[in-house]
Amino acid sequence: MTPELYLNHQGQARAGVKSRDIIKEIEADGWYLDRVSGSHHIFKHPTKSGSVPVPHPKKDVPKGTLNSIRKLAGLK
Repeated sequence: MTPELYLNHQGQARAGVKSRDIIKEIEADGWYLDRVSGSHHIFKHPTKSGSVPVPHPKKDVPKGTLNSIRKLAGLK
């Protein structure tokens, strides 16, 4: 996954990660779509415990949200 770089509202460089790129990343690790709840796709894993909510569709997922998703998925 290659993030696109652009400037945020404060003029700082920021990596824009799309929700579909996050979904591809966690699906590659074995997570599958369990259900959709509003604007969130909820993923489960056959062997790992818990679930991972991903806001979708969303063009720019904030860095903290991205880190939280990766942590829940066991990728970080």
